Amino acid sequence: MPQGLPKFLSASFVQVGKNGLGHALLSPARVSTTLSSGTHIDLTCKTTYPFSNSLHYTFNASAPFTLHLRLPAWATYYEIISSSRSSSETYTSSSLVPDPHTGMLSVDLLETGTVDFSFLTSIRTEDRGNDTISIYHGALLYALDVGFSDSTTGNASTSSSTDDPARENATATIPHQAHDHHITNTKPWNIAIDPSTLEYHTSTSNTTAGAGEAEKALPNPIWAYQAPPNFITVKGCEIEWGIESQLPTPPPGKGERRCKGDVREVVLRPYGSLKVHMAVLPVMELV
Repeated sequence: MPQGLPKFLSASFVQVGKNGLGHALLSPARVSTTLSSGTHIDLTCKTTYPFSNSLHYTFNASAPFTLHLRLPAWATYYEIISSSRSSSETYTSSSLVPDPHTGMLSVDLLETGTVDFSFLTSIRTEDRGNDTISIYHGALLYALDVGFSDSTTGNASTSSSTDDPARENATATIPHQAHDHHITNTKPWNIAIDPSTLEYHTSTSNTTAGAGEAEKALPNPIWAYQAPPNFITVKGCEIEWGIESQLPTPPPGKGERRCKGDVREVVLRPYGSLKVHMAVLPVMELV
């Protein structure tokens, strides 16, 4: 049984001090708990994070408490709007500073109400070896979309030629999840890009910080090819780049890179949605 998501969810909320509840691992979730102070809290977070950067909380507690929200280190601006009874408070980057040790923002709340937490970010790159980079936006790594073709066959252990009728029947009835998949790219992979032309795109509503904005429902499964609503475009071109033992060799040095064809726009998508991908890309000046 997969253990990653259950363990992630069980560690999403933490107690902070005697009367504080912290959302440490941002995600859609619900928690019902009693703090050391005796305060009982029912809290629900609705969000499409990490595909948008907006989270909406509703809560009902037996007494006032403090909500602690983890602010990602890459956030460039944030806004929190808390509403309870007939009052509303707004906090921004200039009025509320995260704890230097935990990175959390603290908001004192009454017994019932809502909290809208949103933040902005921008494309960022990380240098890799030999003048290559990796590209991120928010919590997601982006990779070159090289397309994919999936040829599915029976499991290799049963698909070899045989005169055994029982073995042939096993091949015919083998579960789809146990089939062998031969996956190949359908678009060029040997691409160099110009980082100065990176542009972020999303079809979700939360493109700017604004608490309480409605968000589109995500496709299910979200990690299917081209399912995430976010992508990045960049100018790139094919370069001479060899293959050895069915794997790309190290890319040519920056001074040796030459375009084989026209400069064109290529697409980067969230890494987890691509069956075949290039997540470390050589750079060139193309514009």
